[in-house]
Amino acid sequence: MARLTQKISFDRAIDVRGLSLPRPLLSTQQALEALNSGEILKVVTGDQESANDFHTYARHAHLTLLASFERNGQFQFFLRKP
Repeated sequence: MARLTQKISFDRAIDVRGLSLPRPLLSTQQALEALNSGEILKVVTGDQESANDFHTYARHAHLTLLASFERNGQFQFFLRKP
């Protein structure tokens, strides 16, 4: 995970901590559907394995993964909708 060196602004945030697969990805997909093209979604999860899931999901869904990092046991992902 990268170290955050600047603040990333986002249009919507969801917290999927405590949800089991595939619910975090389904919740992410639903949140992205409500966004306009170019808007950014911040996703917070507590699952380290989700890092691979979100990287793969972003690639397959043609999203831009702007950043992903871990802070205090929370994993955060910033996804831009195409």
